[in-house]
Amino acid sequence: IGVVMFSAGGDMAQCLNGIHISFGEVLSVLAVICFAAYAILGKCCVREGVHMITINTYGAIVGMIMFAIVSGFKSDFSTLAHTDFEFWASMIYISLFATVVAYVWYLGALEEIGVYRTAVFQNMLPFLVILIGFIFCGETISILSLLFGGVVFLGVYMTNIAVNKK
Repeated sequence: IGVVMFSAGGDMAQCLNGIHISFGEVLSVLAVICFAAYAILGKCCVREGVHMITINTYGAIVGMIMFAIVSGFKSDFSTLAHTDFEFWASMIYISLFATVVAYVWYLGALEEIGVYRTAVFQNMLPFLVILIGFIFCGETISILSLLFGGVVFLGVYMTNIAVNKK
């Protein structure tokens, strides 16, 4: 419920009347499906004795090659000459923390608590993005967003309580 409310921007009337789905939202859902398949197939590979870090390393190498090919056709590299320190600091953060550290922790979670429980925590991502945008980028955040974020956290908590009782 909380995630749906985030998608509607906190507009209850929009939720009741149906949410308009744009092409970007379709791409987001497709990305989530691909990421879910990655988690499940990765877990299958682990059962065969391959460590998740190894799987992710090969995936990153193949992805890097694919991105290099696509960016060769779609990117304007001349703009890099006019970038500042903030840009490069952001790139280093994205490379080291948002990619490597986050994936190592995510893969550790998959191995430690499994796909299901790890996926439950992923429900917090939309709220955390809004919260981090508010803190670091000065994005606006509404009371309803905070409320729906609380609903998401409550759902994650309740799910984990239920799973731990089994």
